[in-house]
Amino acid sequence: MSYQEELRALALLRSQRPQGALECINSLVEPKSFVELEAFCGEDASGAGLRAGYAVVDCRPVFIYAHEHDVLKGALGMEQARKLERLIEKAVSAGTPILGIINSNGALLDEGLGAAEGYGLIIKAAAKASGRVPHIVMLNGAAAGATALYAGCADFVIIKKDASLSASPAGSAKMDARAALSSGAAAICAEDDAQAAELLRQLLNFLPDNPRDLAEPPYYDDINRLCPELEEMAEGELDARKIIGAIADDHVFLELYGQAGGDTVTGFMSLDSLSVGVAACFGRISEMGARKAKWIAGFCRAYHMPLVVLVDSEGFVIDKEEENNGLLPQASGLAMALADLDAPVVTVICKKAIGGAYITLASRASADFVFAWAGAQIGLMTPKAQIALHGQELKDSADPLAERSKLEEKFAQEHMSAVDAAKGGYIDQPIEPGYTRMHIIGALNALFRLREPKNSERRGVPRF
Repeated sequence: MSYQEELRALALLRSQRPQGALECINSLVEPKSFVELEAFCGEDASGAGLRAGYAVVDCRPVFIYAHEHDVLKGALGMEQARKLERLIEKAVSAGTPILGIINSNGALLDEGLGAAEGYGLIIKAAAKASGRVPHIVMLNGAAAGATALYAGCADFVIIKKDASLSASPAGSAKMDARAALSSGAAAICAEDDAQAAELLRQLLNFLPDNPRDLAEPPYYDDINRLCPELEEMAEGELDARKIIGAIADDHVFLELYGQAGGDTVTGFMSLDSLSVGVAACFGRISEMGARKAKWIAGFCRAYHMPLVVLVDSEGFVIDKEEENNGLLPQASGLAMALADLDAPVVTVICKKAIGGAYITLASRASADFVFAWAGAQIGLMTPKAQIALHGQELKDSADPLAERSKLEEKFAQEHMSAVDAAKGGYIDQPIEPGYTRMHIIGALNALFRLREPKNSERRGVPRF
């Protein structure tokens, strides 16, 4: 075959291939940057259902793949799996993030155990990539059976509003986007393709390429900027998201798992153009809230990213159902995750850190620096519990309720103030709320060298 004839044959072959996966990839990456790898591998078998290669997203190289749903509904066979396995291995070797677009009904049934073995290969490859390079998948449609198991191996799952997940191949058992978010099976939801692409790019901006690199999001702000709005917030009920937004560069905060565990807010923000993880535990901490905070601590540990912890909590939820659901192991896991974190950790006690909340989130075992807003309460027990244990003088009071309220207030002022905690060396110093951003940035700058890995051992990211 002559050169011109081969070119025509190649053009014909390309034109005959389904274009859905290629269009999805091109909608995420910079124009004409996608280069397909193993382009025709498996064209006569199951490999035709996967597009895989490398590209550029916001000036950063990535490895990217997408299921071709128009080929056997994206079903995966051995050839397709081996292609994806090799792509993941290349990404790990290069220290480059992995992006995936999933729309698959699961294994290629005609291949039987061959398809099952293929899923085993890509799950193993994804497990080896954990903690070495970030792995983000976007659910563009169905993720059923083994495909859903594989999707859960990624660090982040972005789900479109009309997509679904199910561990079982049976369609009747699938979770919609709302259920996936509330259970923690997905981190973020997008209304449509455009928002999904924007969220993926924004998330990628907050992530380093690998544990040796810094993530420097494209947000710039004055490091000396004050936050006067926090002075007003301190007088009333606190809103974790508003506090984080006030502190962050350009007021940009990317929340993750926002529909699960309402007592805890987790995500990423930029401070002095450096990406940091955030865990804000406000109110009594639930099983899901502890799980969220443990997850963000584990991710920061794997990639040596700083973590900012904001606290306004009297401890863990007092509820039998929560205990039965696994509150204790999740709370213990959170305590261990923070105690074992060798990246910089800065904690700010905004209003309260009492009992388990102080021990887990704000003690010297958990944080490198601990600040507290002036007026915060810090102690082993709440004033109410303390007075209940030592309330002999209430017996003879003409108005026990009023007297109890006075005793609780007196105890809080005399024994639980931020100043008392600072005198005892339990916190570094009380601060004015409006200076919170400046103090955190100063602390992170002082701790900058701490973000260097202490050893070369890989640390995988815990599943949510």
